[in-house]
Amino acid sequence: MFISLATFVVGTNGFSQTIRVEPVITYEYGYPLSIERTPGIINHFGTGGEGSSYNHTFGFGASLQMPDLFTSGIGFSPAIEYRIGLGKFKSQTYPSSEFDAQNFTIETVNHFEVTSTLQTLDLLLPLEFSFGNIGIGVGPWTSIELSRSITGIEYINSPFGARFPQGGTSQKFAGGDTIASSSLHAGIEASLLFRIALSNSLAFEPRLYSRVDLGAISSVSSKAFSTGISFSLVPIPVPEAPKIVKIDTVLTRHDPVTPKLTSQIHFTKNGIRTDAHTPIEVAGYNTYYRQYTEMPPEILFEPDSTSISQRYALYSQNEASHFSFSKLARGGLPEFAKQQLNIIGYRLSKDSLMTIKLRADYGDGVLQATAYNRFVQVNNYFSDVWGSSQRQHTGSVAMITPAHDPANVVEVSGESACAPVPTQWIERSYHIPHLGIEKMIIADAGLSSWDIVVAQNAKTLARFSSADATDETAIADFDLAGDSSVDDEHQVDPAPLVATLTATDFTGQRVVSDDTLLLPSRTQQQKNITEREKFIFVFLSVAAKLGNEAKYSDLMIEKLLTEIRKGAHISVENPPHSDENASKTGSTVAERIVSELKHRPELAADIHIIPRSSEENIPEEYRHAVIVRLDQSKNP
Repeated sequence: MFISLATFVVGTNGFSQTIRVEPVITYEYGYPLSIERTPGIINHFGTGGEGSSYNHTFGFGASLQMPDLFTSGIGFSPAIEYRIGLGKFKSQTYPSSEFDAQNFTIETVNHFEVTSTLQTLDLLLPLEFSFGNIGIGVGPWTSIELSRSITGIEYINSPFGARFPQGGTSQKFAGGDTIASSSLHAGIEASLLFRIALSNSLAFEPRLYSRVDLGAISSVSSKAFSTGISFSLVPIPVPEAPKIVKIDTVLTRHDPVTPKLTSQIHFTKNGIRTDAHTPIEVAGYNTYYRQYTEMPPEILFEPDSTSISQRYALYSQNEASHFSFSKLARGGLPEFAKQQLNIIGYRLSKDSLMTIKLRADYGDGVLQATAYNRFVQVNNYFSDVWGSSQRQHTGSVAMITPAHDPANVVEVSGESACAPVPTQWIERSYHIPHLGIEKMIIADAGLSSWDIVVAQNAKTLARFSSADATDETAIADFDLAGDSSVDDEHQVDPAPLVATLTATDFTGQRVVSDDTLLLPSRTQQQKNITEREKFIFVFLSVAAKLGNEAKYSDLMIEKLLTEIRKGAHISVENPPHSDENASKTGSTVAERIVSELKHRPELAADIHIIPRSSEENIPEEYRHAVIVRLDQSKNP
């Protein structure tokens, strides 16, 4: 944050320059450059420098602002700051050997961490270029170390009971100057600032900046960058009052009179203006989502390639340890297709008795060696990343027959591993019915255009303009985005709605007005919450199903029927194409549901069969999918 301490003007021979002295408070995020990297401590124990690191830097000092030193809009703003940085590097795990309780050598998995605390004195010498309310700064910086505290500690991750020779599961292996980088750093800093007027005499200036350390970029370019943020409160110069010239003759004014342009905007509820100080009533909904998604039976490969396609998310062992089905919620079908290998691998890792079969086909342009290497790639991914045993997955390489469609795939089968994937999540939303917008504009020179934006927390909810063919008096009826969960403990009161009207006349004049609409507090909203639930069933293929695939579909339809309650709404979305098999299978799904409902008249469900309108977000694996949606009140 920058707050002016002093402002003064210097000048000679008619040239004057405004100079401001301002305090500086900064926060910066980057990498701990104080720690030696290559070929030093970060490469310790043969890790190759792999790991994660961060550095939080806080500082304060003073800046000398000379905004028009060289010419109008080009200035100089040197600054000096005291900074303290808190950094940490955590290596990836690596194999080692230590001792157990009986003092026998055993194989272990270790990692090490290096922490640093650094105090520096920084000098910045940036040039600043101003373009109206936007500014760009660029210039050199240098950092001189005042003090440092750096420590490296190695830890034993597993197995339980392993110890270092001196006892304990951690030991310090280095510290101080032996693992520290140079005490002098220098580089280039670039920044972008925006000037927002708060009043006629004061402006708010947020500034984003990024640094590059020229001493580190040659060896560790990806770790030589940092970013920061600062804020300024800058005085706006008051223009000098025009001098009054007294003459004996009467002056005749020829300046044209500026045409009048004014505007007003108001929220209305049922045609009546709302009170800016009184919250309005809203309807709140907690929606409980449950989705059951069939798994694609094939792993797709690019033509002539033996590597697993980039369409799939491939994890390291560490990333795999943090995977769960909850990460698939809200991701849609693209996320399920992307995570196909990890879903199967996760299931294999959780059940050592679970098995799968892999089959790679060759022929008709696919070599036998290519098919075999594809099988090996998939097989090794499950073993190396997910830790499944070889007895859990068997495989074969087979020649395709003329009746078999040639494909660059490895087929996967296994009743439990390839079963439909269940996911669930909760969403909260609000609805304001019959909310209107009332505007009034007076333009002596004629109204050229107008634009209305309704926003909440700077997120646009609705927009209306003179360019639209809609009726200007139309009611704005829309949902408000709520929280993604119903964890009330961490929720805050909702931000108000803001409607902003911008009007322009034919002389180019522009005027802006706004109105605010308060929403009920979180406590008030909880008194009027409606709970509902939605089920989503994704039937993978429209082709005729056999074996386990048919079994999966039967189970999903049975699950749907057990969840339906009276008054439910069901929609069956068929693929938006005219494929004969697709239409037949899609209607079969719907007909089975309709047939079952006829035998259960007490449910009285409403069912619609519709085509999907677009394939925009449907991956290739789900191009023929049939999607059934069930929407109903949560409580009977």
